[in-house]
Amino acid sequence: MIPVVSVLAGIGATWCSRTIWKVSLSAAICLAVLFNLGIATSGLSGNNAYLDDMNHAQKFALAMTGPEILQLNEMKLKPDQVVLSIGDAELFYAEFPVIYSTVFDEDIFKQWTAQLEPDVPDRSLKMKPAQEIEEKFKAEHIAYVYVNWAEVLRYRLPGSYGYTDYVTPARFQQLIQSGVLEPPLPNRFSYRKLDSFRKEDLEALLEWAPELVVERDGERYFITAQIFPVATSQ
Repeated sequence: MIPVVSVLAGIGATWCSRTIWKVSLSAAICLAVLFNLGIATSGLSGNNAYLDDMNHAQKFALAMTGPEILQLNEMKLKPDQVVLSIGDAELFYAEFPVIYSTVFDEDIFKQWTAQLEPDVPDRSLKMKPAQEIEEKFKAEHIAYVYVNWAEVLRYRLPGSYGYTDYVTPARFQQLIQSGVLEPPLPNRFSYRKLDSFRKEDLEALLEWAPELVVERDGERYFITAQIFPVATSQ
């Protein structure tokens, strides 16, 4: 359709040779080009980074979509400081060594920390002794555990892939109390308003992890992600 319209537009543009027509046509074309150029190169059409420095553009995108990854990148972790990523499978811009524990991988976190027993549901599994978990984290050079609760919740919702019941905020609180992990790093960006959830999704969240709901400035929020330092890495 577009080629046909283009041909017809070309025919229409040349149907008259009078000067006034040519001047009017040229002015209309210039205005159309300038209008579209303004739209395409301004914030009206989204995040345009055509002439931006690549590093600046990457940081800007990460600040909008993955502030936790940006935070870890800016920490300049060493090659022997590995991040265990739970839930998040889209660490495309990670500048640090990472081990994935997502719905698409073996459940590394459960394998490393749970006392696996046949016929025992994941939610009811006991955790290994703290010293054993510490030794495993040390052997794997784990310096931080990054948990994307928003992704874990998304996988758990009806119609999605499903996710192990073993991964809950209570597990991480237990690891903090036993001295394996330190409290999560200060969180400035990883929040989502509860009133933005659909009713059924909110019910699933509150049933699964009410500990992730906090109040800020009189409104309730869901903590979407946390970064836990490994105590033995300090």
